[in-house]
Amino acid sequence: MVGSPTAIHNTHGDFKKEYDDPDIFTFDNAPSREEVLSEEVDENGDGHLSVGPTPALTTRRPSWARRLSASTIGTNSTANERDIMEWHRIHKPPKEIRTVKWMFNAKTTSNLPPSAIFQRVHAALIEMQKMLNDQISFKRIDDYYIMYCEFKTPNAEDSVSFDIEVCKVWLLKLYGVKVKRISGDPLLFKDLYAQVIDLLRL
Repeated sequence: MVGSPTAIHNTHGDFKKEYDDPDIFTFDNAPSREEVLSEEVDENGDGHLSVGPTPALTTRRPSWARRLSASTIGTNSTANERDIMEWHRIHKPPKEIRTVKWMFNAKTTSNLPPSAIFQRVHAALIEMQKMLNDQISFKRIDDYYIMYCEFKTPNAEDSVSFDIEVCKVWLLKLYGVKVKRISGDPLLFKDLYAQVIDLLRL
């Protein structure tokens, strides 16, 4: 049996009283009712506010949510931006992938896409940095899948510089990794070359 209008009005009044009771609603960092209501949006343009459990949250982020998000931004945003820029530089498609005649073998060739091989080169160099206590540094040569690498020792004469390039194998539908010494001790380069090839896992 439907209650009388007076009973319904009283029930609504009791609910409103409980809702406004600060002893019942004590969520930390919860927005005030005024903030939530002020953010409600007329979705249909017919003069009626949207209905549902939380209409403000389903239309756009309310101001109190934006304030909370802003307060969580860390102090390392500059470092994060630098990491993002470096990521995009590493993953930037090259203008050209060179085709070369080289002494490739099973460990230095693959039918993977060149971008995937270059990412493995990058991962191998990062792993080498950890193994060699950051004695090795590298940077990408723009427009090509080439990493310029330097291995530095206390004795500058023992330092080694070399290139790692992802290129197309001549006459074959394969891509290869070419490691070429630029300067430095040939014997030390031979050891570094072996480490790079082992860590590629092609």
